[in-house]
Amino acid sequence: MASLVALKPDCYVTDGTTIYALDLRVPQKTSFFGYNDFYYVLVKSNPNPSPDLSDISWSVVSVTNGDRLNILGSPSVCYIHPTTKALSVLSLRSKVTKGFGDLEESVRGVQYQPKADGGGGSWANITVSPGSPLFEWDSSFASRHSNTELYKPKDSESI
Repeated sequence: MASLVALKPDCYVTDGTTIYALDLRVPQKTSFFGYNDFYYVLVKSNPNPSPDLSDISWSVVSVTNGDRLNILGSPSVCYIHPTTKALSVLSLRSKVTKGFGDLEESVRGVQYQPKADGGGGSWANITVSPGSPLFEWDSSFASRHSNTELYKPKDSESI
């Protein structure tokens, strides 16, 4: 019998019909003293749930071990492509390895890309170049404000 896991999604996003939710840190207890593995769990709602969500139900889209993926802090941006259903998540705080070290102020992300035939999908890391010529990442401002832009076009201070 499958066991139930309580999810605490880190981000919600919709394609206009279905709600998607991603929990970035679902732990698996491997010993009495701690959690060694964690999983990313992506779920989706039934299509067109009622406005009060009284009829919402969830189904699992994907579960993956996070060992080979970026470890993210609270997501700053979650996006689902309306046609391909690819889910992209970026965070201002992240790291690339497991361990007890703190998250770094470094923009990284993960992406789930479903197969076109609907049979599963794959996960990949998103790496953002800190020297991007088009955008400046404003992590110092965003970390102090909960509802802020993740990036700003260069030379946009007057906008």
